Amino acid sequence: MAVFTHLCQRIQAPNHKIYFDNYFTTCNLLEALAEKKIHAAGTARVCRFANPPLKPDKEMSKKERGNHDEVQSRDGKVVLVKCVDNCSVVLASNFVGVGDEDEVQRWDQKEKQYVKIKHPEVVKKYNKAMGGVDKLDQLISLYRIDIRSRKWPLCMIFHVIDVDVVNSWLEYRRDIESKGTQPQKIMDLLEFKMKVAEVLVCAGKPQG
Repeated sequence: MAVFTHLCQRIQAPNHKIYFDNYFTTCNLLEALAEKKIHAAGTARVCRFANPPLKPDKEMSKKERGNHDEVQSRDGKVVLVKCVDNCSVVLASNFVGVGDEDEVQRWDQKEKQYVKIKHPEVVKKYNKAMGGVDKLDQLISLYRIDIRSRKWPLCMIFHVIDVDVVNSWLEYRRDIESKGTQPQKIMDLLEFKMKVAEVLVCAGKPQG
């Protein structure tokens, strides 16, 4: 909680939206952000909340895929939404709950075809916001800088480098594709990272 409240100190204008995973999500954090007029939502661990009366997994698993349950705190500042897709997931928010549901397609293993299921608004907003984070994590994991040191400052520095390189490659792809460059002439992530390393190694050395 202290990390998020510190990072949000500079946010002045109201109604900014912040999303995080269940490592950070607590009722106290959501209430604190609500007081600062900051909208927030994230996946949640039920054990971090005061025994919310959500329906148990066993009961919800007997119903159709996409069913959900919603409860609010007594003051209405925090809402918990539990929904069932492939498995059950709980999200907590201080600004949105089930809201305006939308339909998404999912593969039904029993029916051997795609079926439409309903998604609560909080799930839609969370997935839209966190999609880029998941993609970044996936790309970083492909060619992560490998260091033997366990000292957190070094781990943090090299992680920042990994993030910068991946984000730079994504911008490079976006810009070069907008110019109509043929796909086979576009560097993949590994080639791009090798080029960056080559430039850094040669930096400051005389040419020729």
